[in-house]
Amino acid sequence: MQSLIAELQADPYNVPLHVRLANAYAADNRFEDAVALMKNAVELPTADNQTVEYYEDLQIYRARFRLSVAQKNSLPGGSGDLTDVAEKLQWDLNRLELDIFRRRSERYPQDLALAFGLAARLRLNGKLDEAEPLLTRLLNEPSLRASSHWELGKCKQQQQRLVDALKHFRLAAASCGPDQLDLKKKALHRAGSLAVTMKLTESAREYFQQLVDLDPSYKDAQAQLRKLSS
Repeated sequence: MQSLIAELQADPYNVPLHVRLANAYAADNRFEDAVALMKNAVELPTADNQTVEYYEDLQIYRARFRLSVAQKNSLPGGSGDLTDVAEKLQWDLNRLELDIFRRRSERYPQDLALAFGLAARLRLNGKLDEAEPLLTRLLNEPSLRASSHWELGKCKQQQQRLVDALKHFRLAAASCGPDQLDLKKKALHRAGSLAVTMKLTESAREYFQQLVDLDPSYKDAQAQLRKLSS
C-alpha cells in the first residue's frame, strides 16, 4: 500500500492509480479512505463514467459496512440507542442506493436491469407511485417478469391491497425460470402466508404444497401445510 501511495504522490492525475489504492483501502475495510480518495479521482480531467461508478460503489460498500458493524453491536433486546443507530444507517443506505440507481438509470436509460434496480429501491423507500408504473412496464421483459411481479406484490401489500398482492406473488412464482428457484420459493411462501391471512384455506394449502414439493425444509412450510390440512 505504501508503494501505491508513493506512486500516486509522484503521479497525482493518474486515475488507475487512484482506483488501485482505493481497492487496497477497501480490502482493508478502510472505506472512509477509499471514498475520500475516489472523490478526488472523479474530479480529475481523465475520469470517466467507470470512475464515477466505482466511486458510487464504494459509497454503497461504506454504508453497508457501517450498517453491518452497527447491527453486530446491537444485541437482541439490548441498547435502544444502538438499535436506533442501525435503523438510521439502514435508512441512509436505502436513500443512497436510490440516489445512485436513479443517476445510473438516467445515464443508461436502455438498461432494464438498472431500471429494475431503481424500481426496487423506489419501493423500498416508499415511493410506490414511481415504482409501480416502472415495474408494470418491466413485466414485458421475460428475464425480469418474475422479479417485477414479486416487487409489485410487495407494493400492493404495503398498500394493504391484499387481493392484488396475492395475484402478483402467485404470478411471480408462476413466472420463475429454472434459475430462479429461490425467488419461486419466496413467492410461494409469501402467497401462502397471505392466503392464510385472507382465510383462503384452499389456496393457501395449494401454495404451501407446491413449496413443500420444491423444498420440504423451507421455513415453516410443512408446519403450515399440516395446520391447513388438519
